[in-house]
Amino acid sequence: HALAYLGWALSMAHGILAGSDTRTSWAIATYASCGAAVAAAIAVRLRAHARFVHAPLTVARTLERSRS
Repeated sequence: HALAYLGWALSMAHGILAGSDTRTSWAIATYASCGAAVAAAIAVRLRAHARFVHAPLTVARTLERSRS
């Protein structure tokens, strides 16, 4: 799944660098909105991970489940 981020970044780079209508306003808006959406998704995912890691009860329950 982590490679999906790499694939997305490579696709964006290809579109920006090789696209024939990259400099049009609609294309710039599309690239910007896609970049913002992915950045927001990454931020939400990292925040959720940080909450999970720092919640002692959640960590204890996860460790208990993994033992059984």
